[in-house]
Amino acid sequence: MFHLGHLYGIPMRLLIALAAASVAFPALAQQEPTTNPATTADDEAVMTTDPGARSIAARITPSVENCSWLLRVNGTLTREPLRGIDLIRSTTALTRPTSTGNLEGVYCERDSVVPGEQDDRVPRQLGVPLFINGPGGMVTVAIKDGLYRFSISKDATITDAQREAMRNVILRWEARGAG
Repeated sequence: MFHLGHLYGIPMRLLIALAAASVAFPALAQQEPTTNPATTADDEAVMTTDPGARSIAARITPSVENCSWLLRVNGTLTREPLRGIDLIRSTTALTRPTSTGNLEGVYCERDSVVPGEQDDRVPRQLGVPLFINGPGGMVTVAIKDGLYRFSISKDATITDAQREAMRNVILRWEARGAG
C-alpha cells in the first residue's frame, strides 16, 4: 500500500526541503560558470552557453573525421574512403589517389564545420575543394583567384563564433602561404 510519508524510499521531509530550496534559490540554478584562464576559445564558447543548449554543434576545432575522395568515374560521382590520412592532425603532403577516375574533391564528415589548421592542403596541393559536413551544415573550402574562399550551405546554422573561427583559420593559411 502506498504511504504519503515516503515516495520511492525518500522521506517526505527531504522532498519538501528540496522543493523549498528550488523555490527559494532559483538564481543558483542560473548562475554563470566561472572560466579558467587556461581555457581555449572552443572551451569558452561552450562554457558561456546555457548547459541545456550545449551540443556538438558549438564545437570550433574539429577533432573527429571520416573523409572520402570524391571521384568521377564514367560520369558518376563516387566516394572512396580516404585511408591512412588524418587531415586534421597530419602535416604531410597530400597526393592524389591512385584509383581510376577524376578527383573532384575531398568530403569529410566531422564534429565541427570549421576547417582545421591543415585543411588548406586539400585545395592548395590537390587543386580540389574540401567539403566539410558537420553539425549545423556544410562548408566548402576552395581557392579562387589565388585566395582561399569558404562557402556555407544555404540552410546552415553556423554561429558567429564559428564564422569568426573560419575567417581566422583562412587568414592563418594565407599568412603561412606568404611566408
